[in-house]
Amino acid sequence: MKLTIGMATYNDNFGVFMTLEALRMYHDLSDCEILVVDNKGDDWLYKWVTNWHGGVARYERYTEIGGTTQPREQVFQLAKGAWGLCIDSHVLLARDAIMHLKNWITKNPMSDDLIHGPLTYDSLDVYSTHMEPVWRANMWGIWSDVVHEEELPKTPFEIPMHGLGIFGARRESWLGFNPHFRGFGGEEGYIHEKYRQAGRKVLCLPFLKWVHRFSETGTGYSLDMVDRVTNYLIGHEELGLDTEPIREHFGSQLFNRAMEKAVDALPPKKILLVGNGPSAIQGNMGETIDQFPGEIARFNNYRTAGLEKQVGSRTDHWITCSGFTPEKQHHPHRLFINWQFDEQRTKDEERLKTKCDRFTRVPKDTMLATTAAMNHGHPTTGAIAVTHFLNRGYEIYIHGFDFLDPSKAHHYHDDKQVPGPNHSPAAEKVFFGALLAERKIRWIEKN
Repeated sequence: MKLTIGMATYNDNFGVFMTLEALRMYHDLSDCEILVVDNKGDDWLYKWVTNWHGGVARYERYTEIGGTTQPREQVFQLAKGAWGLCIDSHVLLARDAIMHLKNWITKNPMSDDLIHGPLTYDSLDVYSTHMEPVWRANMWGIWSDVVHEEELPKTPFEIPMHGLGIFGARRESWLGFNPHFRGFGGEEGYIHEKYRQAGRKVLCLPFLKWVHRFSETGTGYSLDMVDRVTNYLIGHEELGLDTEPIREHFGSQLFNRAMEKAVDALPPKKILLVGNGPSAIQGNMGETIDQFPGEIARFNNYRTAGLEKQVGSRTDHWITCSGFTPEKQHHPHRLFINWQFDEQRTKDEERLKTKCDRFTRVPKDTMLATTAAMNHGHPTTGAIAVTHFLNRGYEIYIHGFDFLDPSKAHHYHDDKQVPGPNHSPAAEKVFFGALLAERKIRWIEKN
């Protein structure tokens, strides 16, 4: 079988009726099947699909996990066709769209790309071909500027993202949604970036036009905002995307509630924080550090050149509290930045004195939580970093932390530098000592 047209539905029997009957009346369904995945478990819908559409439509009940994501995932898991086309139960396709799609599949049978089509509005004379990756109205993604029929490209073209009222992929190459998504929201943008990171394309097929009933969808399932933000966090963490725009859009309170849920769903992560204390160059730990099975972070004016045997060279995160410039040859891709609370992100590059395509500021509440835990108003960059990564569910290891011992130099690479006058060695030792005793952080041991 060439194509499975599957719809995931919840309490939208009228939508299923209209979409399914329109497919049967106006489209060539040869070498196709229609699959209805019912997330509510409605007995009437089961009887209607089974009694009236035997051999054409297939009913599958899926009530284990509610929301939009996992029922959509089931469309691909339960499909019998070589390709899956997932549509909402209140979507109508333009005449001959299925015929053209089957022809395209015949010419591209082994494509690994994700496919969409232009959305037409109720007027049926203008289209949005994609979404732009912009945060607005509690969602990631806004519809593109509308175009008229004659402005639509004639051949498939790449797009950044799209709504999931209709999308398709070859079943065996479908990359899948994150299994921890719950409720509504988080799929748009996520699945598209997942395909791009896998070296694939996200395409808009001009002939695959569709219209969506945006009002009175009759879902009835919970639209929990914490679930939505949790989905965004899980998806962004999976793909290595900056989560700070999520905080900025939804606010810290909702972000933190969602992070508590996301931490339980995310796979455990490990990070090694390599401090700048003089003990960092003792013991020749370079090989152990570079082979650490997780991420590695360094601080401020860290130095590795000429000290690879002692401190290694691998660096995934640069954590800074000032306008330091690290070694250019080891400049990491992502930066986590501690800065003034109300600092605008647009000024961060200027203050860092370096260009960076992705960076994240440690948020205000993380810094305040660290000062409260230390009972001191000026914690070190290292202390703030520990709080930051603990809040994100990391398993934390440390090396080169001397807790501002005033008898030693502050940095292993600068014996003239002493601890900053605003820091408290006593508060630092108590803070880290408690975390070590509770095994919330651990010293790294030599291989």
